[in-house]
Amino acid sequence: MASFVHWFIIHDQAVQVIGLKEANNLFASGYLPEIVVGDNPAFYSKNFRSLAEWFAIKVLLDLQSLRKADQKRFAVFLSRVNQRAARALASAGEIAARYKLTGNPFEPEEIGKIPPGWRQDKFKKSLLEANILTAEMRILGWVYHLWFGGWYSQNSSVSQPH
Repeated sequence: MASFVHWFIIHDQAVQVIGLKEANNLFASGYLPEIVVGDNPAFYSKNFRSLAEWFAIKVLLDLQSLRKADQKRFAVFLSRVNQRAARALASAGEIAARYKLTGNPFEPEEIGKIPPGWRQDKFKKSLLEANILTAEMRILGWVYHLWFGGWYSQNSSVSQPH
């Protein structure tokens, strides 16, 4: 399963952000999402070499907890991750709009448009959280499809096979 997660980090555009230098710099600076859905890798270790390593362990821990889940329970988990990602994206987006960010939001030049302080910290944390959770949704969505034969739909707690 680790190679499955690694493949996504390398090849899937929605997950590749996990390997970006800028995202890893934020991670190294201590910006991580508050884990309210799933398992927290920091509970098991505080020493991660990269965001990709932390992320892979997060996904693997969540898959471990879902391995015996039925389709409804898995869909509920995905809905919770999706809702949390949407909140983080909205938070980062509000701040980006306020300070008229136009480029790559991970770039120091863009982040520098936000005055240092709580808004900049909130932006960094929200940006990283939205991207981490979106990447996890992408991977877990594929696992959901593999396990249940249908695609997860955020409009219902259980999607039907297509």
